[in-house]
Amino acid sequence: MKEIPYERFLWQMPQTILARIIESRIPVVRREERGEKEILVTPVNLCLCCGEIIFVTEHGYSDHLVRHELGHSGQSEDWGPLYLPVIVLPSVMVYSLCSLLSKFGWGMRRILRLYYRMPWERGANRRSGIHSDLYDRS
Repeated sequence: MKEIPYERFLWQMPQTILARIIESRIPVVRREERGEKEILVTPVNLCLCCGEIIFVTEHGYSDHLVRHELGHSGQSEDWGPLYLPVIVLPSVMVYSLCSLLSKFGWGMRRILRLYYRMPWERGANRRSGIHSDLYDRS
């Protein structure tokens, strides 16, 4: 991973600590760099941005998904230590709700449409230049 400015490292330190804890507990099959960002590809069903470090599942890996997570990385730069409670926590809660809804017969397309309508998800798409919402089409 390329060096990042010290101030930005401190600003996003909670995300970096969380990323390194996650990295120590899951397998990583491939590492990529996109500018100053480190993309860790894992067989675990996980797509999560922790500041400069992004986890992406190898099963759903796509340029679109990586770009979306890079949008979250920009949000992390903006929010700093508040990124985890303001962006990540609500995202995990909605994802958990969507997982629960799938057990009650909701289809995957309907679930993804709900998930990607959340403001933090739309914001990540805007930041990364993704203008079309694949899951918001009727």
